[in-house]
Amino acid sequence: MDSNLIFSVRPACFRLLLIWVVFSGSRCASQPPEEIFTSYDRSLVPFELYEPDQSFTLPEELREISGLTDAGNGMLAAIEDENGILYFLNASNGKIHATYDFGKRGDYEAVEKLGDRFYVMKSNGDLTHFTLHQGKVNDIKTLDTDFSSANDIEGLAVFNNQFLVACKADPEVKKNDIRGKAIYSLNGDLEVQPKPIIILDEEMLEKWIRKRLPDVRINDFDPSGVAVDPISGYVYIISADHILSVFTQDGALLEVVLLDKKIYRQPEGLSFDARGNLFISSEGSGRKARLFVLKRK
Repeated sequence: MDSNLIFSVRPACFRLLLIWVVFSGSRCASQPPEEIFTSYDRSLVPFELYEPDQSFTLPEELREISGLTDAGNGMLAAIEDENGILYFLNASNGKIHATYDFGKRGDYEAVEKLGDRFYVMKSNGDLTHFTLHQGKVNDIKTLDTDFSSANDIEGLAVFNNQFLVACKADPEVKKNDIRGKAIYSLNGDLEVQPKPIIILDEEMLEKWIRKRLPDVRINDFDPSGVAVDPISGYVYIISADHILSVFTQDGALLEVVLLDKKIYRQPEGLSFDARGNLFISSEGSGRKARLFVLKRK
């Protein structure tokens, strides 16, 4: 989202304010930035996304951070999209606490924890999972799922002891004729269910948000992360196009929030801790990556 603010003052009588806000994923020609970023229902989304409570610059190793999850005990687990390394981050300062090598180089895009196992998914849908014991990676297993590189997997979340998987690109699996962007579930056997639990597209999101911001246009929505709020049970889907959408577990749209690109340069990781606090990681886009902490209000 690029924003240009131009002021012109004419002598003694006239002040012209021209606000032009252009989103990489949406644009608005007449709403002031404050309203654009603050106009959402706090009872549904109890976070001040326009003003994070804390932010930390991440180490250089995580410039390309691509996935984030709660690891418990004040730790976050993160991955980056080039190396098979799991990073433990201190949630209170963003510093690396430990690293664990689990695989070769690859396009790793999502990470989640279920029970005592960590699950890491590549963009082509290959799923690697393992345990950690006494500082070592154990019991590594790799599974080929029904996803492919055409789906371009970007997000992974736990949902009723199953997984949600966000497809950034092609929404179809097994030629099921889906249009838009799709969020699928994996059953207990890690099999992809044929029908997505959530289907969304730009038109749906734009129609929703224009009820209160009538000049907004949403040009694109490519999911880059997904997480389930442990308090409300709502499904949060974030996009590198600087949009956050919130759904019920039945796939009903609840809220759409526009994110400030000046804060979230390229949001990729999304996670909640057990208390319902929200964490968002953002790739550096040529700069160092950042971790944002949003405390539940």
